[in-house]
Amino acid sequence: MGCKLLERKILTWILLFFLVFPLLATPLSSGSPSWLKKGAYVKYGSSSTAFRWECIDIDGNMAELNWSYSVNDTILRSAVVRIDIQNRTTYLSNGTYLGKTVLWLPADPVQDEMIEVSDNNSYKAEVRGWVFTIQGAQKIFYFYRISGFWDLDTGILLEADDDQAFAAAGFPSFQGFKIVETNIDLGPREWLPEIIYALPYLLPIIAFLVVFIFLLRRSQRKKKQREMLMSKQRKLQGK
Repeated sequence: MGCKLLERKILTWILLFFLVFPLLATPLSSGSPSWLKKGAYVKYGSSSTAFRWECIDIDGNMAELNWSYSVNDTILRSAVVRIDIQNRTTYLSNGTYLGKTVLWLPADPVQDEMIEVSDNNSYKAEVRGWVFTIQGAQKIFYFYRISGFWDLDTGILLEADDDQAFAAAGFPSFQGFKIVETNIDLGPREWLPEIIYALPYLLPIIAFLVVFIFLLRRSQRKKKQREMLMSKQRKLQGK
């Protein structure tokens, strides 16, 4: 009985680990219905080079963002732009039109939904897969004809493509940059790929527990066999 009880406890703890760990590690949501608000920012990086945007004001449908491009933490270029939140048309603070930014796209598109990515260029969304981010694995969408990945829940760019508005403002390309820092909640993380990714680290622990249970059961079985043998011997001696 003691052996079986210990087995159940060990198996219960293993099961609880896979069920409870995702809940404990999930970041707290901001609770805001809109992620784009004053103070929200995203930073993309590649080696020592980084691009960062921060929302410094919102006036109706227009958001004012500060863009900065840096190398080794030294800002080489910056600009304040105004972006229409609904259609992503982007302007310099003096009114110069820059085009449509791809820093975010419409969230939660359906498979093959046509999305206008840049001026007069629309593509079918591929809604599948996930990528690892600073907030865990996130569901994504992308387009076959252009590079880049966007977060499915928020529409935020996760891995950069060239940005029409960014280039028009005189910034160098940030294609291939990945999100390295943000205060925006990207939404629920995907735990299946994270568990699969963690399996090489968990397998030694699981293997140890399996071997431990096996050895424990074998020891208990041998103990029972000895007890049965001794019981038979006592009966024979009593005759």
